[in-house]
Amino acid sequence: MRQYRTDGIVLSQKNMFESDKVICIFSLEKGKIQLLARGANSGKARYGGRIDVLNHTQFWVYKGKSFDYISECEVLTSFSNIRKDYDRITWALYFLDILKKATSFGQHNQGLFNLILNALAYLDKGVDLMALKAKFHEAFLKVEGLWDDGCSNLSDTEFQTKFGDYSGRVIKTPERLCG
Repeated sequence: MRQYRTDGIVLSQKNMFESDKVICIFSLEKGKIQLLARGANSGKARYGGRIDVLNHTQFWVYKGKSFDYISECEVLTSFSNIRKDYDRITWALYFLDILKKATSFGQHNQGLFNLILNALAYLDKGVDLMALKAKFHEAFLKVEGLWDDGCSNLSDTEFQTKFGDYSGRVIKTPERLCG
């Protein structure tokens, strides 16, 4: 069996079978991939919170016939301040949703990886949410080659239209704002 190591942001997880979880991550080296965490739902708590959504985690993985399996993992950054604030977690999940919907499995994109990692780090530090959203939208469009110089100060509707035209998917901006 072939083994590899990768760093990734946990985008989502879902139960599979009785005791396993499928983890979707966006990694620097491989883009969006799915990994199987055997026994993650069992009482033994082998992975604990290390495979939680939003974590920046280093994974040691081995390739199986049908899945890539997690053999070990270690949290690099948990973004714990985001988890303490409803508005910040809402925006973090919105950014992850954009990434999930805009990428295909196996699509390596270092620019998007750096964008999401930096956005989560800024959210964790407590920066202004509306300013971060505007910068994230602009940076996303630039990384994906969709930005033109006439795009400054995009409204949410304009971003949603550009995103939908590009990805064929709908993205909804969170309605609750700070305060």
